[in-house]
Amino acid sequence: MTIKPESPEPVSLAKPVRLLRQANHDLRNPLNALLATANMLSEGIYEPLTAGQLRAVQRMERSAHRMVWLLDDLITYVKAEAGELELASGEYDPRRLLDTIKTECQATAEAKDITLSVGTAESVPPTFSGDESAIRHIIIALTWNAISFTPYGTVQIGSEWCGGWLVTVKDAGPGIPPTELPRLFEPFWRGKGGGSPVPTSGSGLGLATARAVAKLMRGQLSLAENGPRGCIFTLHLPI
Repeated sequence: MTIKPESPEPVSLAKPVRLLRQANHDLRNPLNALLATANMLSEGIYEPLTAGQLRAVQRMERSAHRMVWLLDDLITYVKAEAGELELASGEYDPRRLLDTIKTECQATAEAKDITLSVGTAESVPPTFSGDESAIRHIIIALTWNAISFTPYGTVQIGSEWCGGWLVTVKDAGPGIPPTELPRLFEPFWRGKGGGSPVPTSGSGLGLATARAVAKLMRGQLSLAENGPRGCIFTLHLPI
């Protein structure tokens, strides 16, 4: 008697999404408690700390924050890939959104001697309708990636209207080796060279999550240019 092998079941992300949704609360509770306790320690609420103790507590705070960012990215990525990420709808100012992202990333850029600039063409309408939070997630992931892989120089965020909203992020890094391009948007992969630390999880989820969210919004995120003088990532959204 010949036994025919069973056909493999189609891959589904429904179970991982449910698992993450259930674990989300249980994971965040201890993280929030750790952050609150570390913050009280650093402020000397319990008792004054020595310089060495303060540095240790600050490392704890940074690590806990990165765990929270990693959890946020992971949940967003899995939900977006499964098509279960709920998108909001509302009006927002694209210029103000980009200015807010610049302000948030400015200090880290300046610490690396990087000039962060934002430019918006006059063709861009004053207001858009869509999920501002989701779009911010994509653009800030591109910006942190650019800052991380730029040793010095300029990171430029551009904005124009081209049959939709076209956002470009140009870095001044060394470029991406051709052998690494196929894995560029692969989750948990940062490239052999890696980048300098930025205030994110640093797990390699940034670009993967950004592309998954863009796809869910019927947009396109891609690497437009790659060379020894830097890369240009483009995000095109059908606003």
